[in-house]
Formats: sequence, C-alpha cells, structure tokens
Amino acid sequence: MTGRRGRETGRATPAPENPAAESYARALRMIELRAYAAGELERRLRQKGDAPDIAAATVARLCDSGLVNDAQFARQFTRSRLLSRGASVRRVEQELGRRGVVAPSVRGEAGNDEPQQGGLVLEPAPGLYRNVMVFDFKSLYPSLIRTFQI
Repeated sequence: MTGRRGRETGRATPAPENPAAESYARALRMIELRAYAAGELERRLRQKGDAPDIAAATVARLCDSGLVNDAQFARQFTRSRLLSRGASVRRVEQELGRRGVVAPSVRGEAGNDEPQQGGLVLEPAPGLYRNVMVFDFKSLYPSLIRTFQI
C-alpha cells in the first residue's frame, strides 16, 4: 500500500467501522474549506470512495441541517464570480450548471437586488421631431426577453 507521497507504508487500510459516519465527517471537512453545491458534494464523496447511497444520505443530512444550501451557494458563487473576477453572467450560469445548481437569480446578482417592474410607456406627443430612430421590436423580441428578463 502506498502512502500520501507514493511511498510504501506496509499497512493495510482497515475497513471503516461506520461508513456513514466517516462519510459525514469527510463531508464536514470538505465544506469547512469551501462551500459546495449538493450535487457537487455528492459527486466528490463518491470520487473519494463512498458508496452512492451513503454519499446521497450524507448530503441529504447536511441539506436538512442547513450546512449545504444550493440557493445560498448560488448567491455566494455568483457574487464572487461577477464582482471579484469580472466573469460574464453567461459564464457564471454555465459554471453553476456544471456544479449541478440551477440559478435563475444570476442576472439579478449582477448589480441590483430589488425586483424589476414593468417598462415605462410614454404617450406620444404630436409634432415633428429630428433624429428619430425606428426599432424593429418584432424581430428583436425574443432576444430582448432573454436579455432584460421581460
């Protein structure tokens, strides 16, 4: 058997007495270092050798106790990436998707936390105007909805 640095240790690894308790302790050590999404934590536990059912039960226990919270993770991750690293909203959405988090609030974290109201519609004032622009909203409509979350 090899140790941490690749040297032979000569000792066999004992079978865990309580795999669920060891999985829980391992997960606590992991979330102590940084926040994890539930799906990401479960995947990492399985990579470290935990049985899939034990990893799922461990993550469920952590979620029930409030130590793992996908919504809170998404908010923290989004703020971190948008504010400190200057990542794009699209990039943050993709990264959260890879981590197993669906985050509909990513665009809201980009700058304003207050809810958005509907658009302002002004009544046209009759008369002749200079520098008038015409916008083709019919073809822009789908992209406007996605961009401005209308």
